[in-house]
Amino acid sequence: APIEKAKALHPAFYCDSQYVQAERERIFGTQWFAACHTAELSKPGDVKVIEVGTNSIILTCDKSGKIHAFYNVCRHRGAKVCSTDQTGCKQLVCPYHWWAYRLDGSLKSTPPAATPQERKSELGLQRVPGLETFAGVVFLNQSENPTPLQEYLGDLTDKLQRYDLDNLEFSGKKEYKIGGDWKLIAENFVDFYHINAVHPELSRFSRVDDHQPFQGKGQYVGFVTNPLTNSGG
Repeated sequence: APIEKAKALHPAFYCDSQYVQAERERIFGTQWFAACHTAELSKPGDVKVIEVGTNSIILTCDKSGKIHAFYNVCRHRGAKVCSTDQTGCKQLVCPYHWWAYRLDGSLKSTPPAATPQERKSELGLQRVPGLETFAGVVFLNQSENPTPLQEYLGDLTDKLQRYDLDNLEFSGKKEYKIGGDWKLIAENFVDFYHINAVHPELSRFSRVDDHQPFQGKGQYVGFVTNPLTNSGG
């Protein structure tokens, strides 16, 4: 439905554990979501670990520069293979029995046992079904045979085409620990009505009347600001 017809959600949607589980299964379990910036996986040996609901996912950049995504579960006894991000990584080694995997997810060794090659080929890390990049962002989808990201985004790719987003340089990252539901953050971002009250300094350069909600033909929503200013800089 158009954003103009949006209504406030019932409070239960923000705190009921049944809704949380439903979102994990029906949104993050079946839809495309942003995992990280491509600059975080720009060099061979870069490894990133993300947590999505109850699932842990490993993203890697192999020696050829290709990005991969796997579930962070050893194929032997289900132990967590990686616990932190890494750079210059040569292989992924499970801390439980030292099973080693290449950065493309294939099984490399199973010390001290010698596993036949044909068996190794069946025991690589389980791959996340959907992985695509857009605007310098790595997107993942956990459903089997997902709809291509382009179809999911609709006209957003055309609207952002004039910006060279794929070649932006990654200068840093700041993480926030949110003591609330993720939907509140998304709603706050597109709620520019609070600018005057909460951000009085910003309102001098970015007025409420300069913001307009926008929803195109795709699974996205946001707002546009017109006219753009230099924010007093």
